[in-house]
Amino acid sequence: MFIPLSLAVIGWAVYINSLTNPFVYDDFRLIVENSTLAAPLNVQAIIWHDITRPVVNLSYALDAAIWGLRPLGFHVTNVLLHAVNVLLVFASALALARDDRTRRRAAGGAESRDAASVDGGNATLSAVIAALLFAVHPMLSQAVGYISARSDLLCATFVLLAFLAARRFLLGGGLPWAAAALASWFLGLGAKEVAAMLPLALLAYDFLVLPRHVSGARRALLHVPLLLMVVTAAALRVWVLRQIEYDSGSGFDWPLAFVALDAFRGYLQLLVWPTGQTIFHALAPILQPFDLRVVVSLALFGGLLGLAWSLRRVSALLLFGLLWFLLFLLPSSALFVLGRGEALAEHRVYLASAGVFLAVAASAGMLLDLIGREAKTLRWAILAAVGVVALQLGGRTLLRNAVWADPATLWQESVQRAPEHWLPHLMLGETLRIRSGCSEAEPEYRLAIQYAPEETFAYRKLGGCLIERRSFDEAQTVFVALREVAPTSAEGPTGLAIIAMAKGSPKYSQSYLQEALVREPTAVLPRQLLATLEESRDPSAALRLCREIKELAPYTPGNEECIQRNERRLAGGSTR
Repeated sequence: MFIPLSLAVIGWAVYINSLTNPFVYDDFRLIVENSTLAAPLNVQAIIWHDITRPVVNLSYALDAAIWGLRPLGFHVTNVLLHAVNVLLVFASALALARDDRTRRRAAGGAESRDAASVDGGNATLSAVIAALLFAVHPMLSQAVGYISARSDLLCATFVLLAFLAARRFLLGGGLPWAAAALASWFLGLGAKEVAAMLPLALLAYDFLVLPRHVSGARRALLHVPLLLMVVTAAALRVWVLRQIEYDSGSGFDWPLAFVALDAFRGYLQLLVWPTGQTIFHALAPILQPFDLRVVVSLALFGGLLGLAWSLRRVSALLLFGLLWFLLFLLPSSALFVLGRGEALAEHRVYLASAGVFLAVAASAGMLLDLIGREAKTLRWAILAAVGVVALQLGGRTLLRNAVWADPATLWQESVQRAPEHWLPHLMLGETLRIRSGCSEAEPEYRLAIQYAPEETFAYRKLGGCLIERRSFDEAQTVFVALREVAPTSAEGPTGLAIIAMAKGSPKYSQSYLQEALVREPTAVLPRQLLATLEESRDPSAALRLCREIKELAPYTPGNEECIQRNERRLAGGSTR
């Protein structure tokens, strides 16, 4: 146990300076503004808050109950999960190395027996290399140090547990192992949809690594139900995406597929050479299938898979690791092609990276096999090189954690790498507004609008800043533009209503708010503002609006007080 525990401690140590980092980006939406975390005993509300990833929100609720809404406790949980995952990667890599050795030995032939006998002494060493790289690699720093990426950590935990349990069942374990695999897989799906790739990973394990003495009936008992559930779940997820989340419909977009392919190359490149990391990667559009980036990506992965296939009799782990990498990146890439999300986000590679590290460890094992045990000096030189690489990677991880310690630095880095993309400018503006006020933020909001005039968030933020410094005419111009850009959104008319209220024109304000509700009948803020206007003259109307808000958003701050206040006024016959 000393070796795996030491690896887990290393995985904790390289993130020790992330524990004091602040909330960043989606942390505010998912945690700070998450009203369900204020009532941790209301499990139903916590689960329904994010029905596609309830396990993640439950973990946030536990953190909030223990620590309050302080980033420290959430970071502690993330780093602990990473340490656990280091242990699971070690266990998985060790089990795979042993299974590969057993299969090759059973395959017969002098070559197979010799390879297996030499490899037996290197199984633990290969597992150490895989887990060590997983523990310290800076490419995983976004998943571990970014609280909102916890879905990747939890998904990895349950997928790896499910893989180990399924392996134990295939090798002769009883039905409780199959039940444990299924339960862990369901929890993984409750953390992130990428867990749906586990049945395909298990098929690759069966075909490439699993010893041949396992009965076909046992294989079928595991694989068939899992594959049927995956097909059903995938079809349901696509239907929800196209019919509910994006009711205008999402279709397969070939140019986006080319960009997604280039993103696979980008992930692999950053794992091999981790320079150019950033919270947001802007990949240029690709319109033609013969674009150089498409050709390079196809040649790269085709060459790697071909090489791994040719070496499968020496070690199947190289091919299995590459397939693991590709499989667990596929769902997010598919969603991107359907029009959702980013092409390349570093936290998504967390679980998939285990396959790359397994392939690297398998390559190191083959190299050690090749040189033999007699060449001790060369063996120690290779191990020393692995140690030096691990130290360098750990140092880079500590540096990445330091970048995440300052949100302004984090987004300035992103602006430098993607100066003509709207999102880094918008988020830098948000960070500067929180830190220093609107005066520094406004130029970044204007740049965001300049580069993406169809994106609405920057209009609202810029308009809010202009209202704050009472530049009402300029703010009105911004919200009029927003009303035209987003004809089905309540944000433009709501901003104009706030300006009218500030100018002392409640009649115009009420008209704008009613327009906002026509555009977006479920909007909460226009109802809140209308309730404020109505309270002084018609408590019954104010009460109706506040009750509607309770139906739409039960945990809206101050809404219960609005209901109680107006109920008392109506009961007492007072309109004051």
